[in-house]
Amino acid sequence: CGGQPAKAPAGGGAAGPDATELGGREIIWGVDNAYPPFSYLDDESNGIGFDYDLAAEVCERANCVPIFKEFSWEGVFEAAQAGEFDINMGGCTVTMERAKIIDYSDPIYEYGQIVLTRADDTEITSEEALLASDAKIGTQAGTSNEITAISRFGEDRVVLFETFEMPVVALLSGDVDAVVIDEVAAVGFMGENPGQMKIAVKLTGG
Repeated sequence: CGGQPAKAPAGGGAAGPDATELGGREIIWGVDNAYPPFSYLDDESNGIGFDYDLAAEVCERANCVPIFKEFSWEGVFEAAQAGEFDINMGGCTVTMERAKIIDYSDPIYEYGQIVLTRADDTEITSEEALLASDAKIGTQAGTSNEITAISRFGEDRVVLFETFEMPVVALLSGDVDAVVIDEVAAVGFMGENPGQMKIAVKLTGG
């Protein structure tokens, strides 16, 4: 009390050794390559997107080597708990149930959920119009999008798909009429399929 402030250890700060210096260690980054703009494949099947770019930047600063390992969304939390990868950065809703088995960082972005339709659709213009219609609604199983779709529109209306991009494929082929999806991912898919889809309804903020 009243003395001079303690000097931080050289190179490490008050917490000890520098946590941002990983000594060239390999870090396994889990990706699903089906979630533009975060992780997806280009025309030559190379992994690209925000997750890849951020991993490269993090390892540039922290002196590590990113090793990308593909996982499907189904089972990704169990794989994390089992130590099959070190980090997964794909958009993931924070829930208490998931927090029991994985560690979250502080959120780095926040986004809402929307209803995606084909660009030429003129009937689905609001949540009320979608409720009043007999439209089939696609979304990915095991996600917060599934929870939102079923709670808003009823389980009998919702068609579940195993992977994130399949509801969008089904929308484009006419197998479903709308998709409940993360807004930022919807923009990514619209960029990959210009002029074919539009955001018809915003369901949650972000």
